[in-house]
Amino acid sequence: MRKIKLALVFIIGFILISCQTKFDLKTDKHLTQVFTGNELQEIQKMISYVDDRVVKLTNNRNINDAYHQLLDNIDKNMQDGSKFLVPFDEEEKYEFLQSLDTTVFNEFWFRIEF
Repeated sequence: MRKIKLALVFIIGFILISCQTKFDLKTDKHLTQVFTGNELQEIQKMISYVDDRVVKLTNNRNINDAYHQLLDNIDKNMQDGSKFLVPFDEEEKYEFLQSLDTTVFNEFWFRIEF
């Protein structure tokens, strides 16, 4: 079950990156069969946090273009041998992670069985 949840998180993230409009994860009948309401809320918080950071870093409000722009910039820096771009300030990132429900966080990151 945990493998399925992890796979779905990545799929959801990809879908949200590739979709222009935002949607409420709690309205998707497939997601609600796998995740609890609290888990979906925390997943949405994670996605929104990353989306907001990407928009802020690129100054591009079109989320599709913003992700492409950021990833192109990271790739360019890596190809040039430049300093690797770190899109998240450490303190800000840890503050955000501490704001998440620890049960949900642990379910995704500490109890994954392969």
